[in-house]
Amino acid sequence: MSSIEASPATFPWYAVSILGGGFGAATCSVRAPRPRLYVLAVAVVLAAAGVTGMFLTA
Repeated sequence: MSSIEASPATFPWYAVSILGGGFGAATCSVRAPRPRLYVLAVAVVLAAAGVTGMFLTA
């Protein structure tokens, strides 16, 4: 079983993934349905891009 080692090439992807998590948490504070959907979409895209980038640069 291999683990992902942190390297300078993976740090931006970690940041993107954490930012996606922040947007995901922010969906709780958005009250209007349409903007909440946009914030959630941004959160999913950032989280997916971050995790994909981590695996591609590992």
